[in-house]
Amino acid sequence: MFSTTTAVVLLACLLALAQPSTVHAETKVITTEATYTMGDGETPSLAEAQVLQRAKQIALEQAGTYVESYTKVHNLDLTTDEIQTIAGGVLEVEVLEKTRNLVGDGLRFFIKIKATVTTDKMEDLARRIKGKNVAEEYQKLQAEYVRLSGELETWKQLAAKTPQGPERDAALDQIREREQAFARTQKNEAALFQRLVSGRSLVATARNTQIELNRLIEAIKRHGHQIEIGKVEASPIADNPNEHVLTVPVTVRISDTLPVLLSDTAMAFGGELVLPAFKLYRRVRDSHNSTRNEFTGDPVALNEFSKHDILY
Repeated sequence: MFSTTTAVVLLACLLALAQPSTVHAETKVITTEATYTMGDGETPSLAEAQVLQRAKQIALEQAGTYVESYTKVHNLDLTTDEIQTIAGGVLEVEVLEKTRNLVGDGLRFFIKIKATVTTDKMEDLARRIKGKNVAEEYQKLQAEYVRLSGELETWKQLAAKTPQGPERDAALDQIREREQAFARTQKNEAALFQRLVSGRSLVATARNTQIELNRLIEAIKRHGHQIEIGKVEASPIADNPNEHVLTVPVTVRISDTLPVLLSDTAMAFGGELVLPAFKLYRRVRDSHNSTRNEFTGDPVALNEFSKHDILY
């Protein structure tokens, strides 16, 4: 039977996942380079963000291969998107070199980075990501980077070949809008991984789990059982007629509500109630009419149900 102790233990186990793993970490170092030419309407900060994103993307591709190999060795069943999300979460980037050079009419930015991938957080991240919408959120952010970079390039080319005038001014406005959107996407990506690494989303899930379990416990207390008291009878004792045996028939049975409550809670956690009694209960309930919340069906089926009593 569920209890508040069960909920507390479950919450403690979930919170424990937020603690750093003590497994010996393996490390892979990836060095990548990238260049980017700043155009009209762009700021140096946007150009630096663009060149860094290009270098990180190259590193992420290599990191994803490494993470995929690690997860296979450790039997972590993950999708491609989940693997790429883990790679982004464990990647630590250090800028080794960056320069700016005039090339024709533009300013070319160069960057060289060292990206370090460590395995100490991979399994924790895998547990937090698996089966959730985190990987989908990360892939949307990556798609947004690609979209914004492509649109920036289009507007840059238009601004470069358009003479002074309203059309060129409009193109420059579009470039500035893409710069702001690019900065927002970077902040959203940083916030996503901060939630994962800190475990805040996991704690929120644990709290929601506790709320669901508490609700189930209270429902069981109020509606989980039916208690019936039969006719009270007093029988005299043969050897002592002045004393009587008082018989109070008490019948305690599972209410129709309880299996539904258990099933709903199991489905809320992404599972299914598979107790034999519950399956039989539903079969008998669906096959026969019920009066006074009692089974009125096949006696054999009812006897079988009593052999697999859920709570007693």
